[in-house]
This record gives sequence, structure tokens and C-alpha cells, in this order.
Amino acid sequence: MEGFNLSTAGGQIFGALFTLFFVLYTTAAMAKDPLTLGIHPFQSARVFQRQFSPLVEYLSHRLDHPVELRIGSSYREHIECVGRDLVDIAYLGPLGYVEIVDRYGLKPLIAGPKDNGSPFFNGVIFTQAGSGIVSLADLNGQPFAFVDPHSTMGFLLPAFVLSQSNPALLTRHRYQFLNTHENVILGVLCGDFIAGAMKEAVFDNYKQNGLKELARSAASAEHLLVARNGLSSAGLGPLRRAFFDLQSLPEWGSHHAGH
Repeated sequence: MEGFNLSTAGGQIFGALFTLFFVLYTTAAMAKDPLTLGIHPFQSARVFQRQFSPLVEYLSHRLDHPVELRIGSSYREHIECVGRDLVDIAYLGPLGYVEIVDRYGLKPLIAGPKDNGSPFFNGVIFTQAGSGIVSLADLNGQPFAFVDPHSTMGFLLPAFVLSQSNPALLTRHRYQFLNTHENVILGVLCGDFIAGAMKEAVFDNYKQNGLKELARSAASAEHLLVARNGLSSAGLGPLRRAFFDLQSLPEWGSHHAGH
């Protein structure tokens, strides 16, 4: 019978302890990997930091888990990223959600934010106050600015309004996509475009700069927040409660307004 080898036993114990420590350490580190909140780039990064930083801080504190903001490089890229479950939480407009469901299937719903207290929003077609344009029919042959082809209020619904009142503007392709609401505002104010389309709440923030409303779209359901497939029910429950409780926090206000 062989004798007990202290050095061998000690090495085995040390190896087992090291393996256990490594597993526990790795598990703890993975558990604290930041959750990503993905948003589509409807405004500049500067505006996003101001609007969404309070939400990121609130969620990080409420969930006791770090949350970081991810701004998509384009509407299309954001849709693909959300569809492929590369972000944990996603902020989407109605059109973006429909495209994701159509291409990738359903995503778990978290919440539906309100815009100025309403679950619905409108798009506005506008021009400069001194442009001389008084109706959509006056826009023939003049350049028009949209936000993005995947934007609900920056393209889809205002384009439908134009198709009913001034289809020539769309069929003659006298329009451009400028990527963000700010670019549309600046394009119209600088005179590069005779008119543009955007979300009502964004238009209201800038109309004092000399903008005039020409028409508005029908109301649509507001934005919504979805989770990636695979996020556990234990993670979804606290997320939903955290967003639900936001309505009792006046400091959040309208930080989410956009699209």
C-alpha cells in the first residue's frame, strides 16, 4: 500500500481551489456585464447623452446592475442589432418594431413610454414661417427633407399625407433623407429644403425659431421598449417594474422624446 503523498494531495487541493475561485470570479464578473440600452439615431449623440443619461443612471441604480447606452449608427443598423439580440433593451418606434417582428419574430415587451402624457404621437410637415408656402400643394418641384426611410414620423406617415395631397413630390423624388430630426430642422431653416417632416414633439421644441406647420399625420402608437430574446423572466420582471415606476418620477419628464 502506497503512503499518503502530502505534496501531491496539496497540489490537488490547490488546483481544485484555484478552479473553484476562477469559476466563481468569472461568474461574478459575467453577472455584472453591463446591460445595453440600444436606441436609433434620431438625434445627435450630444442630445442623446442629455436625454437618456438620467434613464441609464436610474436603471443602473434600480436594477443594481450597470446599464450603458448604445446609439445605433443608422436606423437600419439599429433594427438589425435588435433583431439579432445584440442589445438587452431596445427603444423602438412603431415602424422599427414592425420591421423587426416581420424579419426576426416577436421580442419580449417591456413598456410603452408616453410622449407628453399620451401613448400616441403625430408627425408634422412644416416650412419656414416666411416661406410663402401655405399648403402642401405649393411644394411642387421644391426639395423636401425627411429623416430616415425607417422612421415612423420622420418619413412613413408624413409621406402618406403627401401621397394624398401632393403625390408628385414623392414620384419625382424631390426629397432627401437627412438622418436626424436636427438635420431636417437645420436644412429647412437654412433654405436648403422648402419643407420637412418630423415628430410633433420635436417640432414643438423648435417652432419658435421661425417654423410653420403645414399639415400633420394621423396619430400612431408611441415608442416601445423591448428586451432581447433569452433574457430570463427573472430579469424581465424587475425591468418592467422599473419602467412602470418611472411614471411616478417627475424628474424623468420627457427625456425620452424623439423619433
